[in-house]
Amino acid sequence: MRDAARCAGWIFAAHALCGLILLTPAYIRPDSVATYSYLRSMVFDRDLSFYNEWAMFGLTRNGVTFFSEVTPTGALANHWWIGTSMLAAPFYVALWLFVRGSDGFFGAYGSLLAWSSIFFTAAAMWVACLFIRSHRAIAIIATTLGTPLFWYTFRYPLGTHAAGTLCVALIFASLFVEDRQSCLSGQTRLSVLHGGALVGLAAGLAIATRLQHFVLIPAIVTVAIVQRRTLRWWIEAISAGALPIAAQAIAWFAIYGTPLGPLTRGANLQGVTWMPFQHIALAEVLFSSYHGLLAWSPIAGVAIAGWVVGWRRNRDLALTCILMFAGEWLANGTFDRYFWGGMSFGGRRFVDLAVPFALGIAWFVERVGTWIAVAIVTPLVGWSVAMMVAAQANTISLARYVSGSQLFAAVFSIETWRLTPLHTDRNWFVLLPIIAVAAVMFVLRRYAIVYAAIFVVAVAICAARTPARAPADIDLKKSARMGPLLDERRLLGDEVDWARARGDAARVRATSGEIAAIDRALVEISR
Repeated sequence: MRDAARCAGWIFAAHALCGLILLTPAYIRPDSVATYSYLRSMVFDRDLSFYNEWAMFGLTRNGVTFFSEVTPTGALANHWWIGTSMLAAPFYVALWLFVRGSDGFFGAYGSLLAWSSIFFTAAAMWVACLFIRSHRAIAIIATTLGTPLFWYTFRYPLGTHAAGTLCVALIFASLFVEDRQSCLSGQTRLSVLHGGALVGLAAGLAIATRLQHFVLIPAIVTVAIVQRRTLRWWIEAISAGALPIAAQAIAWFAIYGTPLGPLTRGANLQGVTWMPFQHIALAEVLFSSYHGLLAWSPIAGVAIAGWVVGWRRNRDLALTCILMFAGEWLANGTFDRYFWGGMSFGGRRFVDLAVPFALGIAWFVERVGTWIAVAIVTPLVGWSVAMMVAAQANTISLARYVSGSQLFAAVFSIETWRLTPLHTDRNWFVLLPIIAVAAVMFVLRRYAIVYAAIFVVAVAICAARTPARAPADIDLKKSARMGPLLDERRLLGDEVDWARARGDAARVRATSGEIAAIDRALVEISR
């Protein structure tokens, strides 16, 4: 226990220090806005009508809503998921009780949400630390700096990735726990938790945070079968996992008129929200200079090797890591046409697997030895750090296609390494409610199911209060489709650039044809 406390001390202290120096609570439109609109609307307006949240960020112009459409129910669509708001709600409500007269997005609220992300990441890294026997510092530092985790914790923290990272960590914590005797003796033998409720709740929350995490279910089911879980465990897991999903379903029913929401409805050219299986990009999501995981974060390759060499050390843990990564790889390479992740720092859609990455790196270091591992890990992490510096200096674009030669040129450019001013956050006082609430949450962690149930009830109340009509100043005809069409057009333009750079003339022609069809649809809508 003393070792775990010491590990928690340096991890949380290091994250707090980096936050004080580097934190930038910057919203990404529309992703950050939509992610936290659930929370802001529930607390301030007591409903799930997001028109005023959209207007606060200039996402409504001349009566037209951008990025999201007006649904048949008269609500503003929101295909982003509610899980991040569910995790951040205790901190947010605590601040709301004492800070009045604010808008709920900017100032102290923006800082609080950003610091919440730092807390989520630090907590996830602490969970990883509990499973690592030796070389913890190397594994934690390499994972944090060598993957997009650092970027999405401190530079763009207002999103879903820190929350998703914590959800995956909680899955590990609830599937496995260090045996008390082993902990005291310095060993790492793992014993099994017999309660399925926490596993199910963590998995359901992961899915309600990012849809792609439904691919984690096969890993959980496989490991549970290997561990010979009881029927009661399965019933508890399924029941608890249904709570976060129920919160999302209720919200979407109010917004879309169906609990499946954007899974069955959308307003892009194809009449849907997502376009899976448009092309298979299994190689690209790993190796492409266009935000490929291994191209931007080569330390992930060390983690993968570590899972292999760690198989004999702990089969169940290694199996969980491998199956989770395989699921995310398949999801990212097949379920989203825009495999590069839009405006993304590297392979951001893999960043939630920070705990498996840390375990793999630790196992790799144990196998090859400290000094050999340091010689291998240091330049790989250095490459990712250099990419972050280049992104901060704007010598590489996160929003457009960048070739491999351009990545190298940016890393070694003089412009990249000139001093770039950092806009640090000054609302450090929001750490106080976060620390206080986090302490209470830790003490009452066994009652997490109760909190989840209360949140579902709150969502149901707000859903019932959601207005059935759009505001009078909204142009219903244009807002029913124009926003998603414009967003799709931009993404297809990025696809054309990528295809042209690869010399794929057939795809350039096909995608350009889709852009022309969108242009025709926009002209028709504007008449």
